[in-house]
Amino acid sequence: MPALADRDWFPRTLRAIATVVLVLCAIAAVAGVVPGVQVYKDTNDCIGEALGNLFVMHHGGHAQPCESNPVLIGTEAAGGWSFLVALLPIALGAWIVRRHPTYLAAFLWPVLLLVAFAVWFVATFDLDLFSPIHRVPMWPAYALQTVLGAIALMLAVVMIGVPIVALVRAIRRPRAPRPEPLAAARVVKRP
Repeated sequence: MPALADRDWFPRTLRAIATVVLVLCAIAAVAGVVPGVQVYKDTNDCIGEALGNLFVMHHGGHAQPCESNPVLIGTEAAGGWSFLVALLPIALGAWIVRRHPTYLAAFLWPVLLLVAFAVWFVATFDLDLFSPIHRVPMWPAYALQTVLGAIALMLAVVMIGVPIVALVRAIRRPRAPRPEPLAAARVVKRP
């Protein structure tokens, strides 16, 4: 007869989720290093010219309208090295949960990843609103986004589901019967 831990569905489910996340991390690592973004440069720099004309008092007549002239200057990886570094804690957490499928490990995995994601986001944030460089994603970048969305969905299920399962199991856990109270001791006086 199998042991109780082998019949429990929770550790098996956590191991399956962790295995799927590990496979998705491997797919994301491969998709992250292939060329997935085309980089164009606007040779006319229309945005810079428009911003420059905002502060000029005299325009000298009506200037010709600026037309964008994008020129392909190269391609970049869909994810890059910073992406691979950010993917490492996800895979490490999945490996730990796969080896030790406990409530604590499964709950701390996505919570710590949220903190790591916030640090990674702040460290790599780049707001390129007025740059003459434009990046156009290709299909590997979209495939990478889909894989990351699937990983995020699985981590959200783990982060929400683990506390619910732990709470329900704590409520429904069989309690040990209360011991019968001992009879009250009486002091008997001897005559």
